[in-house]
Amino acid sequence: MRTKVNTAGVAWLLLAAGFAQAQVETPQIIKGPYLQHLTQDAVTIMWETDVPADGTVHYLAGGNWLSASGPGGGTIHEIRISGFTPMQQVTYYVESIADAGGDPVQSTQATFFTAPPTGTPFRLCTWGDNQDRPEVFSQHVARMIEDQPDLLLACGDVVSTGPNYDEWENRFLGPLRPLIQYTPMIVAIGNHEQNAHWFYDFLAQPGNEHWFSYMYGNAFFLILDTNFPFNPGSEQYEFAEQALLSPEAQSATWLFVAHHHPGYSEVWEENVYAQIRAYLIPLYESAGVDINFHGHIHDYERGEFTPPQTGRRLWQVQTSGAGGTLWYDGFDGEWEQIDLVILDTYHYCVVDVGLSELTLRAIDIDGNQIDSFTIQAQPRDGQPPDPGDFGPAGPTQWDFTSGDLAASYGPGVLEFADGPGGSTAQQTTFGTTTTFGLPDIAGQPASVMRFPKATSNRMGFRVRHGAPANGGGIYVNEYTLIMDLLIPQSTFNTDDWLPFHNTNCCNANDADVFVRLSDGGIGISGVYQGQLEANTWQRVALVFDFTSQLELIKYVDGIEVGRQGLGGLDGRWSLYTRIDAWPWFFLFTDDSGDAASAYLNSLHFVDRAMSPAEIGAFGGPDADGIAPPPCPEDLSGDGTVDLADLAILLAGYGTPSGATHSDGDIDGDGDVDLTDLSLLLASFGSPCD
Repeated sequence: MRTKVNTAGVAWLLLAAGFAQAQVETPQIIKGPYLQHLTQDAVTIMWETDVPADGTVHYLAGGNWLSASGPGGGTIHEIRISGFTPMQQVTYYVESIADAGGDPVQSTQATFFTAPPTGTPFRLCTWGDNQDRPEVFSQHVARMIEDQPDLLLACGDVVSTGPNYDEWENRFLGPLRPLIQYTPMIVAIGNHEQNAHWFYDFLAQPGNEHWFSYMYGNAFFLILDTNFPFNPGSEQYEFAEQALLSPEAQSATWLFVAHHHPGYSEVWEENVYAQIRAYLIPLYESAGVDINFHGHIHDYERGEFTPPQTGRRLWQVQTSGAGGTLWYDGFDGEWEQIDLVILDTYHYCVVDVGLSELTLRAIDIDGNQIDSFTIQAQPRDGQPPDPGDFGPAGPTQWDFTSGDLAASYGPGVLEFADGPGGSTAQQTTFGTTTTFGLPDIAGQPASVMRFPKATSNRMGFRVRHGAPANGGGIYVNEYTLIMDLLIPQSTFNTDDWLPFHNTNCCNANDADVFVRLSDGGIGISGVYQGQLEANTWQRVALVFDFTSQLELIKYVDGIEVGRQGLGGLDGRWSLYTRIDAWPWFFLFTDDSGDAASAYLNSLHFVDRAMSPAEIGAFGGPDADGIAPPPCPEDLSGDGTVDLADLAILLAGYGTPSGATHSDGDIDGDGDVDLTDLSLLLASFGSPCD
């Protein structure tokens, strides 16, 4: 008997088998391969495949082909190979097989050299801000290939939108592909990368990858991230100081620092520039840095400056014309540190780092040299910088006893936001509870300022608080604002909101804490707590405390009435610092006229979060103000009882009545006499604790 064969079934099985085999496609290499973290004895090879696959690097070193493999399961491959000697020639190619099986894909071969021995000269190509125009950047890369650099340095904004996956190929790694397969590259992260995970996925840099040190030839590189805190006491600053003062850095012929934002620009100014000038530049100067490379402004700027305290020059080089939209001269700054500005020119820089001489050439998109300079190596004796005055400002209080905005004590300055001749000054009045017909405070007449309704964002008051960064960030994250306040019934009847303060640089958005006049609640963003009464003196304390997040703690007359979370470090409710471009906050004003008039007897600011016990001890309003001076003999507020304080007292000596602390009235009895002088002399030469 013959067996019957179902030819249709066999055909189906053969077709299915062929279809399954067709689904196991050979992976494609869509990025790389390229070099990362190259040293004298090792290098990291990276590439990306279009499907999950394993990865193997095959390399020829010392006459033998070797291989190193990584696991499958991913598309981005990062394999470190080691065991080399300085300046060793290595030929390599990469191979991947899809996790699903199938044929391998291989790259073409490329050849590189490991890092040279310490002290060896080399050629560096550097650029910044290639983010927008890959067609421009590709032309720069073609010229860099002709330059035959040993090392590449990107100063940030290598893409326009960091979370956009496609840009990392189209605008950065793709144009660089013919160069970075055999030339190592280090990158300082910019603001446009947005700290996206792709930056860390596609790069394999030392340390935490966004700030690190790196030695190549006779140069020591420090790469920083100016998007993260770098003020003294921060993790990044401590790392930078240790790196720059290390024996490796100090013994290098050349010492370079690179980060995205500049400290100086003739074309633009941002708050972070002021922070760099205050915190990082003194460190660079004292450590003996030769060149500070940066980008961000989309132009070319450079200059040499020799600080008198070190006698050793520091060059600033801003190279940010690799493809971003070119900037115009809108700021017109005048910095001694900048000698040359070239606008409207796409460019990159070639740096020949010699044994004792360095030459930098700026090259435009047509290959023309637009600038060059040569500097000689100088000995260095790096020292920690002067610690500077980065300590807390301490409290400032205004009691309005002089009938003006002068502080009763402390470093802060209160001023009219629209100037001494503006609407705020014209509508502000000073007097006493008696002259205004207001209730006395705790049974005593008291000095009072009536502030007007700020009908535009130009009106209001501005407080120059004098505080440094705190809370672990680059802004003032912890502070306390206390005010003895009376809101008249008429304000409750006619207005909706009374703003307390606004942290925005230019009063260009909503105030940050309000009184909701419909119920007297204090808060923001729908969270209003407590209740302020009409025609009643009350002491309002706002404490901004940062632990894991910023929290606003609200008090009325020393009693806590509520709390609300306000987000993370250096956010909306943080204040600019005293070294920033806008070292102030606004009072009693809002961007859209959501404001009201009221009476103020005393205002107190301190750059720390006061404890519940401290606020509770203050209790309710007092005719003498919120708090006595913490060190009444320190009339100048500089932290020491010295000749400056004596001069203030002598200038006011003999004032029979109406004297304030700023006049030399130490004991607070309204005159300046022998008692005040005796108190000052008893503390003369002593610091204030």
